[in-house]
Amino acid sequence: MPNKGNIIMRKYYFLLFLVVIFFASTAQAKVTYKGKVFEDVHVYTIKGFLYDVVNVENKTKEQQRAHDVGMPKIVKALIWFSEHHADKKVYKLEAFEHDAAHTIKEAVDNLVQVAEGKYEGFPAEVALESWLKTGQRVVLNYKEKTVINPVTNKREQRAFVTFKLKPEDKETKNLVYIYEEERKETLVKPLNF
Repeated sequence: MPNKGNIIMRKYYFLLFLVVIFFASTAQAKVTYKGKVFEDVHVYTIKGFLYDVVNVENKTKEQQRAHDVGMPKIVKALIWFSEHHADKKVYKLEAFEHDAAHTIKEAVDNLVQVAEGKYEGFPAEVALESWLKTGQRVVLNYKEKTVINPVTNKREQRAFVTFKLKPEDKETKNLVYIYEEERKETLVKPLNF
C-alpha cells in the first residue's frame, strides 16, 4: 500500500512541474504580433532579413544615400525589438506606433509574404534559413552623440551605429589533434655465438 507521504510528495512535485511549465511558456511570450508569439528564431530571422536589406551589393548612389539614412533607423528598431523580446513583460507590437515598431512590422509582413510563397521563383526556404543563420551573428550598437558640424559650426545630433556580423563559428575551431608517438620496447637479447 502506498505511503500517504509519498502520494502528497508526488502531488506536490506534479503541481510544481505544472507551475514551472506554465511560467516557462508565458515567460517566453515577450512580443506578439497579430496574435502570434515571437520566438528567438523569429527575432534572428528578422535581424538577418534586415541585415540583407541594408547590405545590398553594388548600390547605386541613390541606394547608398537611402542606406546611410535608413541604417540608423533599422538598427534602432532592431535594438528596441530585441530589448522588448528579452523583457519579462508581454508586448503587443500592434500597440506601438513609433518608427521602430513600424520598421519591425514591415519586416515581419515581408517575411510572411516570402514564407507564403508570394514571390514566385524565389527560394523561400533557402532564404529564410540563410536569414536565420545571418541573424544569429548580427551585432548591433546604436549611440547618439552631440557633435559640432565642421561646416556650420553648430551642434548636431548624430547617430553612430554598428550593424555587422560576428565571425562565423567553425565547427572545428576546438579540434586539436594530439599525436603521441607509439613506443615499442623490445627486449634485446645478447647474441651468443
